[in-house]
This record gives sequence, C-alpha cells and structure tokens, in this order.
Amino acid sequence: MSTSFQLTSIPTLPGIYAMLDGQERVVYVEMGKNLRRRIEQHLIHRGSSITSKSAAVSLNPDLVARVIWWTEPGFDDNGRREAAELVAIDVLDPDLRSRSEISSSTRKLAKDKSFRESMVNLFRGQPSGEFVPWTFETMAEADGGEATNFFYDPEHFEAFRKAPFLMQGRIGDVPAQWVEDLELEEVSQLGPFPVDQLARHDVRQHCSNTEKDPLFGYICAMAWGGQGLGPGGAENAQKAWNARRAIRGKLIKLRDCKLSRAEAYDLFAGNANIPGLGPAFFTKLLYFFGPKNHYIMDQWTTKSVILLTGENLIRHTDQGPGQLNTGFNYELYCQVIDDLASKLGKSGEQIEQSLFSMGSIQRQPRGEWRRHVHAAWANRPALSRYNRRTLEQRFAPLLQK
Repeated sequence: MSTSFQLTSIPTLPGIYAMLDGQERVVYVEMGKNLRRRIEQHLIHRGSSITSKSAAVSLNPDLVARVIWWTEPGFDDNGRREAAELVAIDVLDPDLRSRSEISSSTRKLAKDKSFRESMVNLFRGQPSGEFVPWTFETMAEADGGEATNFFYDPEHFEAFRKAPFLMQGRIGDVPAQWVEDLELEEVSQLGPFPVDQLARHDVRQHCSNTEKDPLFGYICAMAWGGQGLGPGGAENAQKAWNARRAIRGKLIKLRDCKLSRAEAYDLFAGNANIPGLGPAFFTKLLYFFGPKNHYIMDQWTTKSVILLTGENLIRHTDQGPGQLNTGFNYELYCQVIDDLASKLGKSGEQIEQSLFSMGSIQRQPRGEWRRHVHAAWANRPALSRYNRRTLEQRFAPLLQK
C-alpha cells in the first residue's frame, strides 16, 4: 500500500474510499468515479453536501486523519461500483454513510454470493493506498513543533514554498508627483514631500515620525501603493483625501500601537469606513503606522490565502477584499501569514511580500508565485460559501490565543 501526503498522488481512478479520524474510527465511506477529485472536494474545497452541512448530518474535514481507498478494474462499471459501496458500508460500518439513491439492480448485485464474498475480502484486506492530509498539525508533529488549525492545499503550498523571495524595493509613485497629479488640497503646509520612489522602510520611517503630521505619512503610503491607479482612479484618492481630518484621528490611534489587529482594522471598516479607501489601501496604513505584524491585505495576497487554505476566510471579489470584511476576517488573514512564517522560517513581512509577489505593472514580468496564482485563480473550483458562524466556531481557540 502506498502512503501519500500529496493530493496529486491520489489516483484519478474510480474506487471506494473511507475516511478515518484520529482514533482510526471509520467516519465516512463512499464511492468515487474519480478518487482524487472526490477526496479533494471533501477536504480542500469542502463543497460536498456532507462537508458543507447541507445534509442532515455532516463531516468535519478537520477531524479526518487518514483516507484509504480500494481500486479494481471492475469499478469502471457504475453498477458494480455502487454495489461495492454497499458492501463496504456493511464491512467498515462508518458513522456517516453516502446518501446515494440505490437501485434494485444494485441491491441485487450487492447480495450476490460470489460478488459479496469477493468484495468482503477486498475491504477486509490491504487498501490500494492511503492519504494523510498534509496539515500543519501533522507537519508540526513531524518537526516536534506546535500544531495550528490551518489546512493547506499541498500543491499550492509546495509552489509557494519553492517560489523565490523577491524584495519589492522602491515602488509606486513619487509622493511629490502623486500629490501634484491628483491636485490634492491643503498639502503645502505638510511638505515638502519626497521626490523619489520609496521602499517599505522609507514609508514606515515617515509614518512613525511623530514630529510630522500623520497625513504626511499617509501621502507617502498612498503614493507608494499607487492609489488612484486602480478601479475608481483618481476619484477614490480624492474622496479619501476629503476625509483627511477623520483619517488623521485614526492614524494617531494607530501610531500608539495599542490596538489589536482586529481593532485596528475596524477603525476603517463597516460604519467607520472612509469613502474611497478600501481594505487594500487602509491595511497599508495599518502596516506602516502600526506594528509590523499588521499585514497588507490586497487583491493578490487574499487570493493567495484563499488558494492556499482552500477556504473563503475573507470576503473577496475579483478586485480584492470586499467591504464587508471585519477585524475578524483580518485577524484570520494575519494568522495564516504568521502560520506560514513559522513553518517556513521567515518573517511575517517576508511572507506577505511573497504572497503579493511581483506584478506585471510597468512591464515587469510577473513573479513566479504571481504567475501561479494568476493561472490557478482563473481555473479554481467553486468553494463553499462564506459562513461567518462556521469560521468563528472552528477558529475560536486560535483567535483567543
């Protein structure tokens, strides 16, 4: 029997599979026309009725410690495979059972003495293979480290792990030019502004300088991030600037570094939102004005987290994180980054930059991880719908640490 930690190693053949919990109790048995696709649907995408809680009883994928399966040439036939599933259920006696409709011909074949005897021998014998979900819990146990609550898609995780880390360097717009191009009002008393592009450490230095008006740091951060170039264009940048007095008050609170990540996010979320300043930009303020573990959450980093976890931890549109996110979602997002940093031996800042990778703006080629995300996002399977209550129940212990 072969043991796999990679979903891509599970055969795409038809077969019967069983899911076991940490006590080696069989919790679910089902047939699959394509074993890999079906197991992936349960454990990664969580879009099956038994894992999405649309069934009367449901399976918690996080409690699955092992998946075993059996294949044989005869399972190409739907009727034979369905009858084999019935025998497997009798032999393995799972806690949950498939809800498939059973035809009279299937029941008849399952009771056939010769067929039943051969299937009983099959399911009491050695499985054709097994899959051990590659969670950070199992990897931490192997490393003697601390377990976490996140499950990572092995294919995406491996691509992320192998992608080279590329420092962003000096990017974005020149602050002095950005202010001039947008024709922002009441900026003369804040300047003079930098006349060169800025790197992250430059922006942080300007934002943390208490001798400067916080709006000076705000302008540096927005120019660095290229506000006004994306959807909404200059209009959004100008709308946000019109609320500069409210922004100044929020930035002063961020500078104190006394807010939790969730509290910092909620300064700009919900009813406290600033028109024209979406999550992709106000989390830049959280990062530059607050502690270094308040990470930037934009289109590409959230797409990366969703692909890696296979879950809608963040409300997301194709343009980036949605306005309905709260500090709860942001804290989950940051926890994933901290988790990846711990596992890969990097800082959270490095992980966040790696998730962002390099874009194709200004004729620069996409970074390796950005290319992977760009292709995978376009072909991603449907995920379970966002469910705040389920996430709260599942991650409550993690968020209370």
